[in-house]
Amino acid sequence: MSAAASLLSVSPEVLYNIVILASDALGPPSEWAALVATCSALRRALDTPAMHALLFTNKFLFPADPEHARNELQRRFEALNFFRTVRPRPLGDDTAFLDALWVAYIMLKSEEPRQRNVDQLRWAGLPELLLQHLSQQLRGWPLVNETNALVIALLWLLSSEESVAAEPAAIRELVMNRLRPYVLAAFRYPLSDKGWCPYHSCSSEIAAASRTSTTTRPAAYSEPQSKASNAVRIPAVPIYAILCYFTRLDTLSPMFPVHLSASSPRKRGPRREDVEHFINECRTPFEPWNSNSSPPLYRSLGPNVQYFPGALTGRWKGSSITPSINDYAHWKDTDAVPESMDVFCRQPLYLTLQEHFCYDVAVRQDEDAPCLPLAGTWVEREDGITVDSWGPRDFERHRGVAPQREIFDVFVTGKTDDPYASAWGDFRIVGRVRLSDGLVVLSRESVAGLGTTVFRGYMTSPQNFCGRYRAVGGALHADWEAAFSLCKM
Repeated sequence: MSAAASLLSVSPEVLYNIVILASDALGPPSEWAALVATCSALRRALDTPAMHALLFTNKFLFPADPEHARNELQRRFEALNFFRTVRPRPLGDDTAFLDALWVAYIMLKSEEPRQRNVDQLRWAGLPELLLQHLSQQLRGWPLVNETNALVIALLWLLSSEESVAAEPAAIRELVMNRLRPYVLAAFRYPLSDKGWCPYHSCSSEIAAASRTSTTTRPAAYSEPQSKASNAVRIPAVPIYAILCYFTRLDTLSPMFPVHLSASSPRKRGPRREDVEHFINECRTPFEPWNSNSSPPLYRSLGPNVQYFPGALTGRWKGSSITPSINDYAHWKDTDAVPESMDVFCRQPLYLTLQEHFCYDVAVRQDEDAPCLPLAGTWVEREDGITVDSWGPRDFERHRGVAPQREIFDVFVTGKTDDPYASAWGDFRIVGRVRLSDGLVVLSRESVAGLGTTVFRGYMTSPQNFCGRYRAVGGALHADWEAAFSLCKM
């Protein structure tokens, strides 16, 4: 009896299991391809929707619709083989490279857990290809286009604490140098192409910068595997650049202030233990690859909304970096990229935030109106807040995990808790979330009357919140913006 005949004598389920057991976890299903090429009988037995779905699940640890599994397998492995075989030619304007990047981005953003997808992309050599692109294409004032946006997003999504710690110093310096313009030059690389003015009297560059964004069209990509086609917009370049930059900044040891060599008995200002906490704890966490060991507590509102209702509530720690203030005006006035873009200082940030949700179906956010209320137009109650700035609007104080009802508006309050308020300054916070894309706007006012800063940023995960802030109004009004990265405590 021939081998083919003996295989055909078993049930389809047993035959499928033999193929799966014989297949390697990484790379294309070459064992299956060899079998279906053996004879027409094996092709009829193995080239079926049920077999395609099993192969997809085996390769990516994610269930697939049998009707679409074959096309999705082909699409993914065409991208993986492209990554694996394309080096070393430049890829800046290569449409095949762009298509493959979109496949990789969808793999990492739409499926949980991501570990097997990460393993497949690493098998294909994508991390090395991303670094090659950064080295070759991101020079001068780097462009904001689909390819660069996806490269930086994938650089972040494929990073881990171990991989960044293992980077040679030259590679780390290369990445930071190439990303620094995206991080520091807010006037050229705004967070969003849609403005959302914090105040009624707002005429600052916070709103103006968003309206003069250099971003290209909001590219969309549909997932063929899904029956309901979910469009995914191009990711925001500065957000992922900030995350990649801060995680590499965390590997550098800051200098400890000499005058804080011993604990100070003073009640105000940073003590040694405060600085130690800042250095050791205020770090940017990486997104977990295996996050479905239990059902997620928080889910984003959609593929294009970088906000996780309920996750903003809680205590946040992190840091900000301020560009060289004396050089910033020169950066804005020149078309040539400066030889160096220096950072003036790095500061700790501590915020305690509380979300309040409006569930009124009659409420709609007006993105052309100021996003924050005038002082004195809102009242906080024990169970929520009433705001009069946009017509009477009631918000319920959020408690527990993610809300189970549809949200129509989000109001945020907050403060700085002790001991961080005593060490780094006491602040009151009020803010709002733009539900169309998840932009979080926070106004942080100094209790000591030292001014107000406006934070604008996005949550890329329930434990990551990053963006930029600027001092507004009064003597401290600034023409520069500082980048920040916060993590959940």
